[in-house]
Amino acid sequence: MQKEMDEIEKKYALLYKPIDGARDELINGKRVPLPEELAKLEEFKKPITTEEKPELDFEELKKSVGFPGFWLKTLQNSRVIGPNIEKHDEPILKHLTSIKHDILEDNSYKLVFTFAPNEYFKNAELTKTLMMDKDDREMCKEAKGTEIEWNPGKNVTQKIIKKKQKAKKSKQVREVEKTVDQDSFFSFFKSKKAPDMDEEGDEESGDEEKEKLIDELEKDINIGEELANEIIPRAIYYYMDLIESDDDDMPEGSDEDEEEVSDDEDKGGHAKAAKKKKDKKESGEGAEVGAGQGQNEGGNKPADKKECKNQQLSTMSTTLISK
Repeated sequence: MQKEMDEIEKKYALLYKPIDGARDELINGKRVPLPEELAKLEEFKKPITTEEKPELDFEELKKSVGFPGFWLKTLQNSRVIGPNIEKHDEPILKHLTSIKHDILEDNSYKLVFTFAPNEYFKNAELTKTLMMDKDDREMCKEAKGTEIEWNPGKNVTQKIIKKKQKAKKSKQVREVEKTVDQDSFFSFFKSKKAPDMDEEGDEESGDEEKEKLIDELEKDINIGEELANEIIPRAIYYYMDLIESDDDDMPEGSDEDEEEVSDDEDKGGHAKAAKKKKDKKESGEGAEVGAGQGQNEGGNKPADKKECKNQQLSTMSTTLISK
C-alpha cells in the first residue's frame, strides 16, 4: 500500500512542476500575467475578503511585473518558518528566486533553493536532503545540507564577540575577539545525523550534545515538512497572508492556547525515537508517542470552515499560476 501511495505522490509532483515553473516566471518578472488570467482573478475577490483581512488591491497586482521579495514574505508569513528568520537573514532571502521539492526513494526528499547572484555567498543553489527511514516516513536518519561558500565577512550564521582577558603573568587586561554561532535561518543547511541513544557516553556532556543534536534535527524536520507540504504547493496563500492559523478557530481564553506538548509528541523522525529511547532507559518505562494531529476522520473530507476556505484558495492558486 505504501509503495502505491509513493507512486501517486511522485506522479502528482511531476504534474505540479509546469505549474511551479509558470509561477516562478511570474514571480521573477520573466513574463506578465495574460489577460485571461487577470480576468479570472476577479472571480476570487469576494471569497478571500474577510473582516479580518481587507480586500486585496487587485489593480496593483495587475500592474506588477514580478514580485521582488516574494519568497521572503512568503516564508515570514509561515508560523513554522517565520520565527526562524532573523533580521540579518532578510537581505539574503530577498535574492531567493525559487524553492523546489524533489521526491527521492525510500520516503526521502530534497529541497532546492535557487538564488540570484548576491554579495553573501557564491552558491547558486542551496539544498537540504532529508533521508527518511524506508519503513517509517516519520523517522529521519540524516539531514544533508549544502556547505555554504560564504564571502568574507558575510556569514550570518556566525558573529564576532569581544571578550576581556587577563594575562596570568602581567595581569594586564586585553580585549580578544572570538567567533561564535548565532541564530539564522541558514543554519538549516548544516548537515546533521541522528545520534545513537544506545551508545554509552563517558561524560554528562556527551548526553547534552546528543540532546542538542536531537533538537536541531527535529527543527530541520519541522521546517522541511512545512516547506514540502505547505509553502511550496501553496506559496501564493502565504505571500498574501491568507492562511488561517489553528488559533483563529479557537475561542478566546481557551485552555488549548496554553496546552503544552510533551517531548515525545513534539519530536519528529529519529529525533522522536531517540528521545523515547533515552526516557525509557532512564525511567525503565515506555513512552507513549502521540498520534498525528490535525487529521480529520474520513480522509479528504473538510474538517471545518478553515479547511473549506483553503480548498477554495487552492483553486485560486492554480488559476493564477497556470497558463
